Order: sequence, then C-alpha cells, then structure tokens
Amino acid sequence: MTMGWFFLTGREMSAPMVAAILTIIGFSINDTVVIFDRIREDLKLGVRGSFRELMNHAINQVLSARSSRPARFSSPLSRSIFSAVA
Repeated sequence: MTMGWFFLTGREMSAPMVAAILTIIGFSINDTVVIFDRIREDLKLGVRGSFRELMNHAINQVLSARSSRPARFSSPLSRSIFSAVA
C-alpha cells in the first residue's frame, strides 16, 4: 500500500525510502510471527475459550506492545541527532 501510493504520486525511489519500506515489512513480519507464537503458547497451556477469542487476545497483546514502539525507536535516534549537532 505504501509503495502503491509512492509510485502513484510519481516520486523517485531513493535509498532511504527503500530502507523505510523494508523496515515496515520487517515490523509486519515480526508482529505476525509474535501473534502466531502467542496463539501456539496459549493452545499449549490449555487456555480456555474459543480459537477466535485466543486470536483476539493475542492480537490485542501485540497491538498494545506495538503502541510503545515509536517512543523506543525515536528516543535513541533523536539523542544521536542532537548530540551530533551540539
């Protein structure tokens, strides 16, 4: 979806843009693996509920952990930028 929007606007593909798209793909794959791993663990532990409820619980756990991700990644980045300027 990101690449489609990018090409429809007629922009050139640069190295930072490739890095950004690969980062988005990597985070998406990681989240998918984590969701399936949590479902597998819950099934192994015998957590009660339907499979749909287990899936919903695993997705909610990953999304809540994902909401703190921008702060964790932007903090070191901003520190390195501002320390280089000073």
